[in-house]
Amino acid sequence: MAIPPEVKPRCTVLFATSGAPFGVTELWFQPEAREVERSFDVVLLPTWPRGPRSPWPGRVLTENGRPRIRPFRVAKALVRSKELRSLLWSARDTYNGRTSGKCVLAFFVALQWAFELEDREVPVCHIHATTVASPAMTAAVIAEYLKIQSSGTAHRGDIIRRGPRRAVNALGLVRAISKRSQDMLLSQGCESEVLKFGGLESVATAPVCQPSATLSIVAIGHLSHVKGHTRALKMLSRAKAAGVNFTLEIFGNGPLQQELLEEIHALDLDQQVHLRGLLPHDDLLQELEAGRWNVLIHPSREHGDQHEGLPVAILEAASNGLCIIASDSGGTPEFLTHGVNGLLFGGADTEEAIEMGAQALIDVARDVELQKSLGEQAIADADAYVASKTVARLREAIEPLPARA
Repeated sequence: MAIPPEVKPRCTVLFATSGAPFGVTELWFQPEAREVERSFDVVLLPTWPRGPRSPWPGRVLTENGRPRIRPFRVAKALVRSKELRSLLWSARDTYNGRTSGKCVLAFFVALQWAFELEDREVPVCHIHATTVASPAMTAAVIAEYLKIQSSGTAHRGDIIRRGPRRAVNALGLVRAISKRSQDMLLSQGCESEVLKFGGLESVATAPVCQPSATLSIVAIGHLSHVKGHTRALKMLSRAKAAGVNFTLEIFGNGPLQQELLEEIHALDLDQQVHLRGLLPHDDLLQELEAGRWNVLIHPSREHGDQHEGLPVAILEAASNGLCIIASDSGGTPEFLTHGVNGLLFGGADTEEAIEMGAQALIDVARDVELQKSLGEQAIADADAYVASKTVARLREAIEPLPARA
């Protein structure tokens, strides 16, 4: 639903996005956007909307998610504002030429959205960038033009392919979702504050799944090398040799699908392992909440700057009390503590890591009480990542900031 020009909300929070609410981008931000909508009018500002409208909270200014083009006003704004010219010039300072091109596009789209907001007299009080990639440029431009406060969230991949340093540092607050993310930002000259990210609507009061010596395992993620699915297959092959009964359902799509099918066949796991393709996020959540699985395996690799942030799949599994077996890649160890609320194995692609993962599978299959205790503690720890709590902490961090001149 678009906002009619005559509607003037009481106070509006903007979310600068890559494509949301169109397509399947930035779905992890829905719980926080929904929480913000409880107190404010929420408007989503995509840079390049692609695909059908997703069931996001908030509204868009136009039906197709694209602003009107006003080239003469862009020229006028650039002539008048040295800071806007500096932001545009800073688009050279990115990961590569492709990222720079995206940030240039984000700059000009952001100005068009700013004009639209100005013309409609929308009373904007804040803008938040869903990532520190091109949405950070969008947020910085709109904050500068409208003289409002701004913030953004830094995850992992977006830090590697971040927007210009000047745009990121122009945001009033950058939330790093983990200490690892904060360290990555700092190494690139960007300041941030570690604040938990609310990927969850709620948590269960008790594990929804039934602990069992027969493991019903799920893996969720893009079928790419960094997600480590081939490692999981090797772990499962060893667990099978040790007498563990299990099934594994892998949800996701990507370039490794054929390779994974061949590996499944080579390891004689055709009866146990099934590739399920891409399941809509809401449907996947419903299956988690229904107790379809009792174990999540998340075997991501870590190599150089390729590693996890803090996977929402882990948080969603934890919120339902699944037993979690995961690599210690990226920010995962900031949530999972080995033997307390999950079991960890190495992120490096080594024989030792594969053996650790296989042993973790064997341990939980042989000790149903361990499954139960890990799941119960995971629920308790996931509560801190519920959107109502993370948004409250974010607002506390933002509100003391001085208003823009």
